[in-house]
Amino acid sequence: MLLEPRWHDPRREHPERDPRVRYSLAARNARDVLGFDELRPAQVQALKAVLAGHDTLTVMPTGSGKSAIYQLAAISGAGPAVVISPLLALQRDQVEALEAKRPGTAAAWNSTISASARREIDRRWRQGELDLLYLAPESIESTGDMLTKHPPKLAVVDEAHCVLEWGHDFRPEYLNLPVHFDSWRCPPVLALTATASPPARDAIAELLDLWDPDVFVAGFNRPEIHLAVERFRDATEKRAALLNEATHLSKTSGGAGIVYCATREGTEDVASALAARGVKTAVYHGGLGRTERARVQDAFDTNEIDLIAATLAFGLGVDKPDVRFVLHLDPPASLDAYYQEAGRAGRDGQPAEAKLFWCPDDLVLQRFMGGGMTLESETLERVVTALAAVGEPVAPHLVQQDLGLTDARASAVLRRLEEVGAVEIFENGWVMAIRGVDTRAAVVEALKLQGRYRRYVRSRLDMLKAYAEGSGCRRAFLLGYFGEAHDAPCGNCDLCDQLGHTGAETDAQVFPFRVGYRVEHDLYGPGEITGIDDEKVTLRFEREGYMQLALDHVLENQLLRPGDGVAPVPDASAS
Repeated sequence: MLLEPRWHDPRREHPERDPRVRYSLAARNARDVLGFDELRPAQVQALKAVLAGHDTLTVMPTGSGKSAIYQLAAISGAGPAVVISPLLALQRDQVEALEAKRPGTAAAWNSTISASARREIDRRWRQGELDLLYLAPESIESTGDMLTKHPPKLAVVDEAHCVLEWGHDFRPEYLNLPVHFDSWRCPPVLALTATASPPARDAIAELLDLWDPDVFVAGFNRPEIHLAVERFRDATEKRAALLNEATHLSKTSGGAGIVYCATREGTEDVASALAARGVKTAVYHGGLGRTERARVQDAFDTNEIDLIAATLAFGLGVDKPDVRFVLHLDPPASLDAYYQEAGRAGRDGQPAEAKLFWCPDDLVLQRFMGGGMTLESETLERVVTALAAVGEPVAPHLVQQDLGLTDARASAVLRRLEEVGAVEIFENGWVMAIRGVDTRAAVVEALKLQGRYRRYVRSRLDMLKAYAEGSGCRRAFLLGYFGEAHDAPCGNCDLCDQLGHTGAETDAQVFPFRVGYRVEHDLYGPGEITGIDDEKVTLRFEREGYMQLALDHVLENQLLRPGDGVAPVPDASAS
């Protein structure tokens, strides 16, 4: 992650802050405004860091109260805050909930509001009447000079994993957030997400340009969720089994359910088949109109329907406590995304089921798309050459238009060229070639960076496959992926249900390292152990991403040496 300041040191930008006084006020507001009897340890740690003016990255499970951190900060003197929120429904729910408790505090700025409503929000923001303003990254430009002339004192990126999942490809505006932070005079930034592995945390901090962030990670374990994978030979067999399971659980679980599909067509097919079986089902995907999406979510929240068949467009910010099961007909792009979606079950702490339906061909499409877009050396060279010929800052949309690039590709190219020092991106987003740079060498370095990123993304797919096809405790594997050690058996996954434990000493038990230990490999370099079972050791290498090595081969050939100690996870729930 970056240790250099963006333009100013945010810890020196707000010398008037007294975090002790503000935390005392925030604790009262937690009780009197939000209705909390007490804050959780992770909330307290993150809130104190934000009130002290620190850039902060907080990873807390779904339902643990992440939004309370920035709401309390904003109404306790650290605001006003701009909250970057990915979905309009999520913005609406947050504003309505806060307005019910403290009227006049929050507003959302997006494409659904009228011109007169925008003028009123503009007036209230400039007059200092608002504590929180919610908007999507794409809506920032439409605020005009409102935020540059009257900048927020806190910038919040909710659902920060979207920077990784979406920013590189179809929502490039996420990658431009640091430019906006600079134009807002570098307020402290709070990034929040429910799931992020250690490399994902580093990548989020880097892409958001966080300065020496305080990082808090609450425990990932959700012991109330039973984890399971069912394997099939083909998609037809898999679909039939999912329909049977969804029908059974809808009628017996006593709560609602979610079925995730990779495509819109898949959601329509599942919903139609379940409806024919008497299950009250609706679909939710990006192809629906805004009004219809809101209607479906309201029907789900109020128990008018039993089940939603959805793409990944559904679920961010879902606050329904009695989701009893989450089934995946198709796998998402990573274990990070899978656990994010599975974690929408059991938010009331009662038993719930998360099952992945799996067949060997499931990752064909994901591998084809893996690693985001490919960048060609010719495109990189054309961009550098064109900018050098101009010799002065250029608006990024002109680069896109003149060279025939999509918005996403232009953003990716400029980001890579900036990382290797070939171009400079200014506060207003304009870009200029840096004089004296060896274009060929810069292009080679940019391609190396993109290749490393693609290998990292594909290694995450490998970990998803390893989770689905593994023979050891699923919870131990999943938590190890996130950097949290967990002793098997967990007693609440399908494999622990099935496996008998003889007590005999195994290779895994005599293995000299444990989850979280840093190691060195002659070929792959430094890494960290994320999982161990009787057949394989799973590692996360700094250069190569995630890999699995045969445990007996590692032991016989002494392939791993001790590194620089244990890599502890800063567990915010433990203090």
